Amino acid sequence: MKKKHLLNIVFTTITLVLIGLIIAKNTAIQNSGKYYYVFSESHPSEYPILELNNSYFIENDTDSTKLNFISGDNELNGFHSYWTSKAYLVKHNNEPKFLPQGIFIKYFDLRTKKQYTDSIFLPKKEIAQVFNYAEEHKLLKIINTKENNNPNMGLEFLLGIANDGNIIFWLIGENFEKEFYRKKIEPVQDSLMLNDSIYKQEKNHLNEFLTEMDPKTRQAIRNIPESKAQYKDSIPYYFNNYILKLE
Repeated sequence: MKKKHLLNIVFTTITLVLIGLIIAKNTAIQNSGKYYYVFSESHPSEYPILELNNSYFIENDTDSTKLNFISGDNELNGFHSYWTSKAYLVKHNNEPKFLPQGIFIKYFDLRTKKQYTDSIFLPKKEIAQVFNYAEEHKLLKIINTKENNNPNMGLEFLLGIANDGNIIFWLIGENFEKEFYRKKIEPVQDSLMLNDSIYKQEKNHLNEFLTEMDPKTRQAIRNIPESKAQYKDSIPYYFNNYILKLE
């Protein structure tokens, strides 16, 4: 019995030491300014867009990470994107990363055929505060798992692209969501881009996309009521289970 009791004490001690090492590691990582995170995006099904394949994280002065947001015609043509449902997900590797300085986005509104493009710089101080709060209150979620099955705990960035250039950012943890930034961007003025060859190519790509689109989907876009096009939950609203429904 004594031997068994001694073994239990040893195993308990080892477990506590391992837990302490994991906590110390996570704390050291966060104190270094690096965090574990992934990035995802959504837009309302009532607000279909065509996102151009050159969005990227602005991570520092010299580096950037391409974001593969485009999910293909099946998603866009089939209206498979729903507000905050994370239709697109960008996974990072198992290494902690510095917080992004911003994100560059470019997309077409399929209803109005307007192009929106902007470099949106993010409030890194506020983002770090959310990460630290979530870590302190045990609200981080499992981002990925290493080969040794030790989970990396972090948060998920969620970018919401809504109507009329309304852009919203959230951070998501375990039963935890926090909106931390919003911005309204303006559409590109066609009259100012008449001599821009890249813009002309992108406009042609949009027209080809619409031409090849399933006729029923094209008609469905035209038939969306104006009241729904002005998506009522576009400007922030605390959401549950990631999905908001129109009333």
